[in-house]
Amino acid sequence: MQKRIREKVPIYISALLMVLPALCSLPIFLPPAQAEGQFEEYQVKSAFLYNFVKFVEWPSETFRDSDSPIKICVLGKDPFGEALDRLRDKNVGSRKLVIERLKRGDAPDKCQILFISDSEKNNVTEILRGVRKRPVLTVGDMKGFLQSGGIINFISKGNQVSFEINLDAAERSKLRVSSQLLQVGSIYREKH
Repeated sequence: MQKRIREKVPIYISALLMVLPALCSLPIFLPPAQAEGQFEEYQVKSAFLYNFVKFVEWPSETFRDSDSPIKICVLGKDPFGEALDRLRDKNVGSRKLVIERLKRGDAPDKCQILFISDSEKNNVTEILRGVRKRPVLTVGDMKGFLQSGGIINFISKGNQVSFEINLDAAERSKLRVSSQLLQVGSIYREKH
């Protein structure tokens, strides 16, 4: 009689099986161009912004009441165009999404998600300092964004978009990032 030796499942396969449900749920909103096989970077990034709303928890005092909208703001030159406008008036729970475009000098601390455009890279440290310790999920797609205190930074390689999360900056802003989102993104920690 042969003994069957049960092989251990490699850890990366186990991790993949744990993360798979989160990966499947993230791009819930797939734009038409993506379905046709074309890579539209900012359509994918707008889908991520939509899903960040679902996987980040803001302090209750952030909102006036349970029906207050969630504001997604873009500061600087808008690379999203219509892709972000498609999110306008979508609901996440009882909250409606509102999209706003800001110019330098506008108050970004009234936004729940603030995408800082690459056109603002020379001012990013100052902008981030202005919302530091406020419940604003700052998002960018530029080199050095997390090191400057940003919370989520997109990384584009070929036809793929991923992201990294600065947990220290999120904690300073009193934002709770879901473990599902943490499993999908790369975690960045500031050096103390």
